[in-house]
Amino acid sequence: MAAKGKPPQIVQLSTAELEQLLAEVRPLLPPATYGLIESLLRTLVWIMGLVEQKQTTIARLRRLIFGEKTEKGRKMFPEAFPAPTGEWPLHKAELS
Repeated sequence: MAAKGKPPQIVQLSTAELEQLLAEVRPLLPPATYGLIESLLRTLVWIMGLVEQKQTTIARLRRLIFGEKTEKGRKMFPEAFPAPTGEWPLHKAELS
């Protein structure tokens, strides 16, 4: 999903209005779909609250949303990054 085009319309709802909206859509949706939508809306409310506090930096928001950058891909997925052998993958005979 790209962030191109015109920005979406910002909708402001109180907590009571959000709860009312969720109550209205709950019987119309399968439980898994409702759970996903509820989680997405609650996450959005949480992020908007952090932004409104104006004490949260972009770097902190990034860490909260995506997690700390503590692992390298090489450590998390060692099978995708074979250990270096000191040799090129191609042998001299394969180059000629």
